[in-house]
Amino acid sequence: MNTYYKFTFMKNYIFVFFVGFTFLFSCSSQRGSVHSKLLSLQDSLNILSDSIRVKGITIHNLFKCQILAHRKVGKFDSSMILQNVYLPHKQLWNSCYGIIFGSDNASKFNHSIGMVKWNKTLYPENKAHCDLSILG
Repeated sequence: MNTYYKFTFMKNYIFVFFVGFTFLFSCSSQRGSVHSKLLSLQDSLNILSDSIRVKGITIHNLFKCQILAHRKVGKFDSSMILQNVYLPHKQLWNSCYGIIFGSDNASKFNHSIGMVKWNKTLYPENKAHCDLSILG
């Protein structure tokens, strides 16, 4: 065998070895990601944005806050409801939602006390339905 063929053979050997080695390690790193842990409802909601902005309109994720206000068993975070649910949409809650849901329900939506009281029972009373809807 002349020197040129030995050099080409060695170069091809190194190339095949490098490609095989790269392939082996790239595949082994993907195997680890397949076994990733599923997030809990609370963890999933924590990483979800509080709001999005579409064409100049901010849409607040009220459901996230309504559920997370109940994240500690036996405790209810009324300040989260006021700051993240009621106040960002205060004008809508006060003027529109009370009318939409009828005069019998208006007191639940058109002031802060009614909003906190309503949200304190909303998720616990509908937990199974809400969790199923969110988690699928």
